[in-house]
Amino acid sequence: MTAATLVTAFTAARTDPWLRPHLLAAAMSLAREIAKADPRLARALYDATKEPFAVEAQRELRLATAAEIAAVLPDPAVCVEALEKLEPPPADREVLVLRAHCYRREAHPRAAAAEDDLVQLIDREAPLGASIPTPPAAGDTDPGGRAR
Repeated sequence: MTAATLVTAFTAARTDPWLRPHLLAAAMSLAREIAKADPRLARALYDATKEPFAVEAQRELRLATAAEIAAVLPDPAVCVEALEKLEPPPADREVLVLRAHCYRREAHPRAAAAEDDLVQLIDREAPLGASIPTPPAAGDTDPGGRAR
C-alpha cells in the first residue's frame, strides 16, 4: 500500500462512517511506519490524519498517529500542534515520551508538566515495591547495624 492510497483512505474516512475499525487502525499503523521510513511522505500523511474521521472514529488513535507522524517533520511547531489536540494526554508511554520530547524541543509552556507526566507513568509502571530500598546483605553493616 502506498502513502497516496493511505491518504485517499483517510480522506474517505472523514465522510464514510462504515469503514471497519480494525482496517483503519492497521492503515494508521502503516502510515506511521511509512512516515518514519520516508519522511518526505510524512506531511501528506500528517495532513490526512489530523482531521477528524466520520463520527470521530478511532479518535485517540488518529490523534496519536498524527502526533507520531508530525514528530518526523522538520518543523517542531507541527508536532506541538498535533500533541495539543491530545491534551489531556492518554496514559500511553509512546505518546508521553513523544510529548515530553516535542514540548522540550519547542520550549513549550507545558514542557515541565509533560516530563512530570512521563515520570509519573514510569513510576506507576514499576513493579510493586520497586522503590523500597534493598536491605544490606549480611556483613554489610557496621557493629551498630548501619549500612557501610
